[in-house]
This record gives sequence, structure tokens and C-alpha cells, in this order.
Amino acid sequence: MKIQLKINGLTGEENIINLCEKQEEMSRITVQQLKNKIAEELNIEDDFRMVHKARPLEESAVLSSYRIGHLSTIHMLLKLPGGA
Repeated sequence: MKIQLKINGLTGEENIINLCEKQEEMSRITVQQLKNKIAEELNIEDDFRMVHKARPLEESAVLSSYRIGHLSTIHMLLKLPGGA
């Protein structure tokens, strides 16, 4: 069974990403790897951040640490310049 994620894009569109073939592979996939896959499949730059269940996703973390699984929804957000 393919593991798929629902991706809510920057303009509100919903996309389905085929991430991997088996649940066991999810324990090794990082947020950065997901971000790269989304950017590649949607043909966009990777200058966005992602949120799952109102929690920002850290790029070095593995997806399973956020309990992300088949058909989980990931929200893409613009990275805003600035900060103190």
C-alpha cells in the first residue's frame, strides 16, 4: 500500500503526494525529505514551512515523530522574511 499525504498548498489547493511504499519507511523519512519531494512534485521552490495539527515541522525531524501517517494533512505556509 502506498503511503500518501494530503498537502494543503500555499494557495489553498489540496494535493496528494505518494510518499513511500510501506509504513516502515515512514520512520526514516525526514521533514526535509518531504519538503524536497513536495517542491519537486509541485514544481515550486522549497522556501516554505510546514505544519501538521498546528505544530510547526522541524526540517531535521523524522515524520513519525509527529505521528504523521497515511493520509495525514500537511499545511504549507510561506516563510516570511524578518525577525529579531
